[in-house]
Amino acid sequence: MNSDSLLNNYEYFKEVKDKFQEKSKKAQSDLTAKGTAFQREVADYQKNTEERLARKQQELATYNQNAGNALANEEAVENEKLYNKVAEFLKQYAKSKGYKIVLTYSKSNPSVLYADESLDVTKAVVEGLNAEYRKEKK
Repeated sequence: MNSDSLLNNYEYFKEVKDKFQEKSKKAQSDLTAKGTAFQREVADYQKNTEERLARKQQELATYNQNAGNALANEEAVENEKLYNKVAEFLKQYAKSKGYKIVLTYSKSNPSVLYADESLDVTKAVVEGLNAEYRKEKK
């Protein structure tokens, strides 16, 4: 018996073969639809995630900038207080010593290139400022 002829001519086999081909096409079609839906879901997720992360990154940058600005403002206020305290102390110190001027100098930004060390009042000024600070703190 020729099995090829039998299968090609047997109606039951033809119906079963057609059903399986139809089921296979339907399964392939379902798989393609589900795959397309999955790809769309992945794309939407990625888009939403990227947008959310971009917003968070922007929020972080804004927070960083605001925190930096607040810190810089606070530092400026404290520097002004520091300057005022030193200037007020030096005014009294200079008056008590009979000085007409008190110069400042720094190795990193020298405007005074040379001065005799006996003219350096830094130690006395620091001691006086610390004494006043201790009084204020109590």
